Amino acid sequence: MANEIEGVKATIAELRKIEPAVARQAVKDIKAVAQPTANELKATAPAVPLSRMGNYGPTKVAVKYGGRKDAQGKSNLVSIRLTGPGWTVASDMARNASAGESMVANLTTKYGKPSRWAWPTVERRLANIQRAIADACKQVEREATKVMR
Repeated sequence: MANEIEGVKATIAELRKIEPAVARQAVKDIKAVAQPTANELKATAPAVPLSRMGNYGPTKVAVKYGGRKDAQGKSNLVSIRLTGPGWTVASDMARNASAGESMVANLTTKYGKPSRWAWPTVERRLANIQRAIADACKQVEREATKVMR
């Protein structure tokens, strides 16, 4: 379920030209909405999903503002990105039919079906995140109105 809010990125882009400090704070406020979810994702993802995966490195979680437009001209206002080879092996590769069957079975037994950490956590918090982002966007609108007067 995605909420659609129009004009926030354009408003922040205009604010950057007039009051860069206000624009930076607006982006920080929008990103701060997703930070508790990112923190929970980082805390729940195991450091080493299975034995011998210790060499893959840690899972990194980052909250990003903006993104590329899709075919309909829409883009994300904020996203949570999970990176790191260990994350990729543990989450995404387990869906791949060509991955080793024993690895997939071990991951499924130990942690459940693919999308083991990210999606259930985000889904549980999604309504609150969307509500908080809408509130942050209203705040951006109020700040822009003040600056433009």
